[in-house]
This record gives sequence, structure tokens and C-alpha cells, in this order.
Amino acid sequence: MAVALAVPGDVSTLKDALEEGFARCCKTGAQKLELSLEADHAEPKEAWPLEILLSKGGPQHVEITGPACRSARLGNLQMQAESPCTLQMCHVTCGNVYLEGAGCTLEDCEARSIEVSETGACALRGCHVKGARVGVSLRGPVTLEQIQVSDSVIGISVFGNLDICLHSCHLRCCSAAGLVYHVDMPMNSESTLVPMLRLVSCTMKDCARDLEVRLHVSGAEAVTFDCLPIPSGKHDVARRGGQWWKLEVSDAGHISWFEPPIAEPPKPRKKRARRALQVEMSSPLLSLRFGPNEAWACELLGLNCEELTLQQLGAAYRRKAREVHPDKQPHAAQSTSSFHKVSAAYEALLACFSASPVEKRRRRGEAVGKVLLHLCP
Repeated sequence: MAVALAVPGDVSTLKDALEEGFARCCKTGAQKLELSLEADHAEPKEAWPLEILLSKGGPQHVEITGPACRSARLGNLQMQAESPCTLQMCHVTCGNVYLEGAGCTLEDCEARSIEVSETGACALRGCHVKGARVGVSLRGPVTLEQIQVSDSVIGISVFGNLDICLHSCHLRCCSAAGLVYHVDMPMNSESTLVPMLRLVSCTMKDCARDLEVRLHVSGAEAVTFDCLPIPSGKHDVARRGGQWWKLEVSDAGHISWFEPPIAEPPKPRKKRARRALQVEMSSPLLSLRFGPNEAWACELLGLNCEELTLQQLGAAYRRKAREVHPDKQPHAAQSTSSFHKVSAAYEALLACFSASPVEKRRRRGEAVGKVLLHLCP
């Protein structure tokens, strides 16, 4: 027993026909709903995107059929049907189509793009896609037969090592690649990868690249091949940082690690410089003796002029700066002046640690002049 409705003969739009058909099936107990679209029917944009969801509570089988010339036009579609439910759409022209579930079938349709979710779909047969960024995007298992993609950036893109066979698919005028196959290589040294994608009687014409196999490796750049099965032999994997790993492909097309990848400990994070001024010095333990010109700075920071290291200077500056910081003093004007004096003293002593004697004298003179301006405004 089936419920049949015509659009727009019985119901004005496909969306209303689905609601009416589901209600009749629930009332009569029918398990099948047949919807026919008349020639030149155009679904209003208010119904986009049209979501068709089959569940156990409604009809188990839905067929939506348009005229053979595909003159019935729909907008963006989202089809969802898990087995044993079946959802089939034939002979329509639509926008972006998203299929989710092993019960979804799209046959002899024109679309702007087609995407299959991770849960897969039943089949795509005799469909035409034109002018898309990615014509057909496959993230789950599905059967493809006689798919035509033209004037797109990428014709068909397959994500993951899916058991998919492409029968008599024709890809034409793709500006980037006709078919792109993304596969992840396991990092386990004993793992073996067997690509499962199969091509039967497929043609690719006037594409920038007919086929691109991208083997993704964690922590390294993707390895790209232009044929399937992948040529046998050893292939280098360029790691980030200039190092290399090596893969081996057998005559049967099985991919394994020739040199097992070794996980390296994470590199320690570099501490950010505390000040923009970078000091060139031969050793971080270099110590200097200061004369009378720097005595005032040493006294202000509480340091010994006879022998001073850069680490001691930095520690003394941070300690003194915390004491006189304006945020911690009640008198803002007085604390600001003291903080500037401490900073000037630090700059004057820091300038002495320069590697170049000429640069040392220049920086020392600038620092002394700066502090004199603060002391004698």
C-alpha cells in the first residue's frame, strides 16, 4: 500500500507534499510515499534548504520523481535516511545536496554540488555537477556510477581510506584536479596501509591534474602522488624542521614504514625577552667593574660596583621597580619620578654590557644624559 501525491497538482510545494504524505501514511499505515513533480515545477526559496528525514515513525520508503528532462527545480537539499528506510530522488535539478545515511539514493539529477557524510549513502547514479568548488565530496562509503563533473575546481574529493569504486565517471575541465584522494598514514611503525579506492572505466579530460593522491602524515608534509596504485619503491616524507622519514610501497600497492618514525620530545618553549633591547655578549656570566660615572646607578639599585653580572643587574632592577612602581605607591607623581630614575639607572648599567667598546661608550653617554634630565628637569 502506497500514498501518491503530485506537485503542484495535489499540493502546491514539495515541502507541503512531504508533510501531507507523512500524515496520510501515519493515518493509513502505509509504508511507501510516492511524490511526483510536474514539469517546470520550482520550489519557492522560502523552503530552502529542504530537509527530508526518514525515521521509524513515518513511511519507510519515499520516492521523489521529476520529469525525465529534469525541468523540475528544487533548492538546497538535505537527505537523511538510515537503513532499512530508503529515500530516493530522481530526475530533478537542485542546488547543494547533502546525503546522510545508507538509505539515500540520488539518481539522474543535476546539482551544484553533492556531499556524502561520514555515515555514507546508498548510491549516486547518473548525476551531473557543474561549476562547483568541489563537485562531489565523499566522506563516507557510497556507490558512484556514471557521475559527470565539469568546470569545477576539484571534480571528486575522497576523504579517508574508503571502500569506494567509481564506475564510468567522467571529469572534465577541473582547474585544480579531477580526483583528489586524501589518505591518513598510521604512525604505528608496524602498520600497513592498503588504499581501497578503485577506478573502473573513468575518464578525465582537460584537467590541471587528472589524479592527486595526498598521503597525510602527522607532523610532516603530505606526500603527493599522481597515479593509483602508488608506484612501488621508497618515498621520502619531509618533516617539519628539515628532517626526513621514509615510506616503502610494495609491488601490490601496500604502504608501510621503511624507517619507523621516532617521536621526539617536545622542544622547550623559549622565554620571551623581558626588554626590547638585545645585549650582545660572549657569556651570560660576564662581569664588569664600574667606575665613578656609574656609581650613582649602582647605589640607586643597591649593587656592588666592583663586580656585577647581567643576571644580578636584572634581579636588582626588578626588585627595585616593584618597590617604586606607581601602582603600589599612594603619591602618584613622586612614585612616577622614582620609577623613571630606577629605569634610567638600569639602562645606564645595561649599556655597559655591549660587546662593542664604541657602542658601549655611546650608550653610556646617552643613558647618563637621560638620567641627568630626570634629576635636573
